[in-house]
Amino acid sequence: MCAIFGTKNKEQYDSLYELNHKRGGFAFSSVFRNKNGEFMIVRGRKYIKPLYNSTYILSHDQAPTSSVRNYNYSTSHPFVLGDWVVAHNGVLTNHEELLENHSCEVDSSYIPALLDKENKGEVTSIENVCSLLEGTFACWIVNRSSGNIYLVKQGSTLFFDGNTFSSVKFEGSVSLRDGVVYLVEDIIAPIGKFKSNSPFALI
Repeated sequence: MCAIFGTKNKEQYDSLYELNHKRGGFAFSSVFRNKNGEFMIVRGRKYIKPLYNSTYILSHDQAPTSSVRNYNYSTSHPFVLGDWVVAHNGVLTNHEELLENHSCEVDSSYIPALLDKENKGEVTSIENVCSLLEGTFACWIVNRSSGNIYLVKQGSTLFFDGNTFSSVKFEGSVSLRDGVVYLVEDIIAPIGKFKSNSPFALI
């Protein structure tokens, strides 16, 4: 089980790390957005200290839940293709059917590849790709061209309060809804919808 979290608050970042680290521990990555809207991606094995000029911090704490059991930079979150940067918690079940000849064996890597192929505007592309995905996921999604940060979830946990989010519930937080695309700005707000294929949906 992996975990994702993000915040503008560098002090809160440490407490979010402690909350979410119990779900990961195999590899850790962070993406830092600066005041110019530029993103820096840092991958490693351990805690990554926030950069002094960060205006928003996104992180992923990875558990060895896939077939990949040895640390490798190329199989670690976030996954990047074109303008898209994605970190994912969950298990996708139909990813190989959606994109042939993809070179990475990690299910999460299919999401930015599908977004890059979709190429129909940011929100519409996210809606279309998430509507195709089966299984469970909670993701933060960055578009490096626009500087926008998005959140989506289906059958996985993701909580928020203001502009902070976490896979693990924190004080004052409430759950994001399945099938909704959220934009992270001063507050986390809904901006689109997709067809949820959650295996946990009531029939």
